[in-house]
Amino acid sequence: MPASPTQRTMQFFHKLEWEIWPAEYWCKFSNKRRDLGGFIDLVLLHEQRKLHVGLQVTTYSNVAARVKKIKTQRRRQARKWIYTGGAVQVWGWKEYPDRADDGPFKGCRWRPRIVEITGKDLM
Repeated sequence: MPASPTQRTMQFFHKLEWEIWPAEYWCKFSNKRRDLGGFIDLVLLHEQRKLHVGLQVTTYSNVAARVKKIKTQRRRQARKWIYTGGAVQVWGWKEYPDRADDGPFKGCRWRPRIVEITGKDLM
């Protein structure tokens, strides 16, 4: 069984030795999985860069839907995350027929499309 987008993202950042924490949880009352703030699956921390990123991870084909959801339904929460110093990114994973020649995913068939959501996107 192939790795989930969450597992792929966690593996990538573990190799870089960045701190990454799962942020989604199981709500026993609704019997559903919930994201932190309604849009964050993983929290990424880098101490030296003083950086924290809220990641929404998905498949490549669902990137546009996730971006739209954050910009509309989760706009208020995303603005607060960004205005308190965080960044928001959507990572959508796709398997390509060839391996990457260079960059951070060199040699990988599975690579993400990464969309950064900024404060301007949420005005």
